[in-house]
Amino acid sequence: KEEQKYRLGEITSQTLRMLHSRLNANLGPYFGNMNLGQISSKDILGFIEHLDRQSIKPITIRQYLGLLKRILTLGVLEGWMDNLPVFPKVRGKSIPRASLSVDQYLLVLRTAKALSHLNLANNQVTHRNTANNVYVQNGPIPQEMIRLIRFMTNTFLRPVDIKLLQHKHIQIVEGKQCYLRINLPETKRHSGQVVSLRAAVRLYKTIRG
Repeated sequence: KEEQKYRLGEITSQTLRMLHSRLNANLGPYFGNMNLGQISSKDILGFIEHLDRQSIKPITIRQYLGLLKRILTLGVLEGWMDNLPVFPKVRGKSIPRASLSVDQYLLVLRTAKALSHLNLANNQVTHRNTANNVYVQNGPIPQEMIRLIRFMTNTFLRPVDIKLLQHKHIQIVEGKQCYLRINLPETKRHSGQVVSLRAAVRLYKTIRG
């Protein structure tokens, strides 16, 4: 079912890979030898304890339970089990990522700009000082990285969004209001439209060339 959603463009390849990863890492090994109709709330509690012993965070445990519930729901629809067991609630405080003050953000930009002017100690670029052919250890930060920092700040996008973003997802709106309308592909179950700050338009035009 999930692979069908991927083929239809309803979920991303990243979402599908995460599903396979969780099936192989914990769900399959723990429930693989059980008959669907025999899985009870007690078994699910045992699974939660199994994940907790691995120091898996509550938010990730809830995602595991969500996937398990989808699997068992399919079991009910296919007639392999009569009804769903009761799923216990996993309580856990979500810790938001820290944010930068305006002064800290400006310091990041100034530091990145200064690091972009570094001279390489060794001009020879090899596999020993690069990663994916784009990073040189002890070398200058690419100018594109500075633009990316500013672009992400003015569009409210996360690294996971940037990895999937393409020009076809971005529309420039210029009129009484000037902004970018960004239609994001699905990332971590989030999809939808983003309206940027005005400065993002000029940044995007520079990046696009």
